[in-house]
Amino acid sequence: MDAMLFLVIVMAAISVTVAYHAADTDIGPDPDVFLKEISVMEMRLSDLTEMDDDSLGYLSDLMAYSVTHDCGVQEYLEGLLGALFGEGRFLLEYSYGGHTVTIGEDRGYFRSESSRSIAVSVGGYMDARLRVVR
Repeated sequence: MDAMLFLVIVMAAISVTVAYHAADTDIGPDPDVFLKEISVMEMRLSDLTEMDDDSLGYLSDLMAYSVTHDCGVQEYLEGLLGALFGEGRFLLEYSYGGHTVTIGEDRGYFRSESSRSIAVSVGGYMDARLRVVR
């Protein structure tokens, strides 16, 4: 009986230790990896724009397009970021050609942050900054 009680106590201690370290560890994708991947992700133009064109374009090019055109890119990114980092736990800002788009809300404190200049196929660079609460 003493051995059974000892095993129960040890198992409880291990469970608490594992739960404590899991809560302390950053789980989820890295913002820098996300910004790096959007420059190679391809989407059909007709999925995110009003264009009747099924050819593929880089997501970063579509983001640059979205700073001056009303299309579904911002809604797509908001859903994607919400699924990856959690609803309301991110702030993405990107600029191209003197225009800026902000997705998410500034909560004042972000635990992780990344910035990157991404080449756009039609010329120039789009500056992107992603901040995550985690």
